[in-house]
Amino acid sequence: MHERVEVAPGVFRRVQQRRAVYSGDADDLQAAGLLTQDMLPGHGGNPRGMCSYLPDGTRIKRGAISQTKPGHTRIVQIRGKGSTFFEVWVLLSSQRVEAVEAERASEFYKPSLGADAIFAGRQSALEGVAA
Repeated sequence: MHERVEVAPGVFRRVQQRRAVYSGDADDLQAAGLLTQDMLPGHGGNPRGMCSYLPDGTRIKRGAISQTKPGHTRIVQIRGKGSTFFEVWVLLSSQRVEAVEAERASEFYKPSLGADAIFAGRQSALEGVAA
């Protein structure tokens, strides 16, 4: 499962595979500086469902070879029950992916909660019940 973190009001981020995925409505994503109004799908001649951009902000035309450079951005429009929100996918560098994985590993690894510590805690809890 991917951890969702609020990075700005109304904007949530999760790291999935080699990309950071930001989600929110258009105004919140724009206020967070993740996109501009003309980058949105369906605006200014852009395709309706999804647009891709190079790290320098140049839009990639349909049919172009998919880019795999860090910073490559894809904006996807998600339509649901009476609402529309967007996801901004940003491809991460391999160094950033390693840093995120290391951070996750340090958060989940708690030496004090090893099997022996858990068993000892359970034993002390049972001793209180048996008495």
